[in-house]
Amino acid sequence: MGIRFFWDNPQHTVMRIVYEGVLVAQDYYEAVELVNALIQAESHRVCIIDDRHAVKSDPVNMLQLLQKLQHATPSNFGIRVLIGISPVTQMLLKIGHMMVPSVVERIFSAHSESEAYALIDLYFNAEVLASEQQIHPF
Repeated sequence: MGIRFFWDNPQHTVMRIVYEGVLVAQDYYEAVELVNALIQAESHRVCIIDDRHAVKSDPVNMLQLLQKLQHATPSNFGIRVLIGISPVTQMLLKIGHMMVPSVVERIFSAHSESEAYALIDLYFNAEVLASEQQIHPF
């Protein structure tokens, strides 16, 4: 499997997933199962940074794959920020936001790791504010 994952901070609020090489749908299914178990073991919200700098190829049916994986999302999942994505993946993400927004509503892209952390900080700050006002941030 060309996917590695680890906690990106000591608080376990951010998980980093590093994708490498040519990926197939089965790679994603296996990784999601393992990552979700780690996220569910935490009692707080967890966000994900997907580092895709070393990906050579994605499955063609990426939007369908995301739709299937959406049903397995843990209740304490926050947002997913993709970094290092190809122009094709960026286009698929934009199409997803237009055609199946419920599938990709918590998936964002960033140009760098620092930008990804800025988005995650915004998410956590919005969530704190929303909980104080009893509204959902996203």
